[in-house]
Amino acid sequence: MDREKKNMQETSAQRDVQGCIPFLFECILGGWTPTGIAFGTALGMMIGLLPKDNLLSLLLFLWLFLAGGNMLFGIVSAFFCSIASRWTASIADSLGTAALDSEWGEAVFSRLYEYPLVPWTDLNNTVVLGQFLIALGLFLPVFLFVWGMCPRGKAPEERDQT
Repeated sequence: MDREKKNMQETSAQRDVQGCIPFLFECILGGWTPTGIAFGTALGMMIGLLPKDNLLSLLLFLWLFLAGGNMLFGIVSAFFCSIASRWTASIADSLGTAALDSEWGEAVFSRLYEYPLVPWTDLNNTVVLGQFLIALGLFLPVFLFVWGMCPRGKAPEERDQT
C-alpha cells in the first residue's frame, strides 16, 4: 500500500513539473502577436539605452516581464541597444544638461526629488535623463515600425482549425 501511495505521489509530482515547463516556455516566448512583438522590442530598446544601475531600468524590466510583451524580442533588443548606447552617451549628456538647466527642469526635478523613491531613479544624472528622453522619443516610432513589419496572417491555432 505504501508503495502505491509513493508511486501516486511521484506521478503527481511529475505531472506538476511537466505542466510547469510549457508554462515557463509560454511566459518567455509568449506575446507572438504583432503588438506583443512591437511592445517587447520598443521596451527592450528603452531598457538598452538606459544605464542599468538605477530604479528606472529595473521598473522597465518589470514592465517588460509583467505586461505581456514578447520577452525574447525585448531582451534581444535590450542587448543590441545596450551596445549602441555608448555612442549616444554624449548626445544624451547634452540633452540631459539642457533639460536639467532649463527653468521647467529645475522646477519639476526639485519637486520630484521630494518623493521617496525618485532619487533612486538617478534622473539627476545628465546621461540617465538624456538617455531616458531619447528612449521616450524613440518608443513610439520603434513600436510603430516593428508593428508595421510584423506579418498579419492567421494565428497558428486558427490555421489548424480550418
